[in-house]
Amino acid sequence: MGTYNQYHVYRNTYYWSRLACATGYGDYSKAKIYHWLHTPDYTKLAESIGLRHGLVSDLKDFGPVLDNALSQGGPFLLEVD
Repeated sequence: MGTYNQYHVYRNTYYWSRLACATGYGDYSKAKIYHWLHTPDYTKLAESIGLRHGLVSDLKDFGPVLDNALSQGGPFLLEVD
């Protein structure tokens, strides 16, 4: 796995709540940061946090994958490619 992180500065969104905006707009330490993955591997992402995952690559497979997700209860990451 490569560790070169050339895109890390381009994948951030900062959000200031009303309170944070009133007390420190522009102060990044007061903002909530959201980091967007560049080209995520959702299978590995789901495995890393113990989340069940299903991939739909063909529309005909959508029903069975969704049924599997709903039959077990709890969180499930459904990836549609």
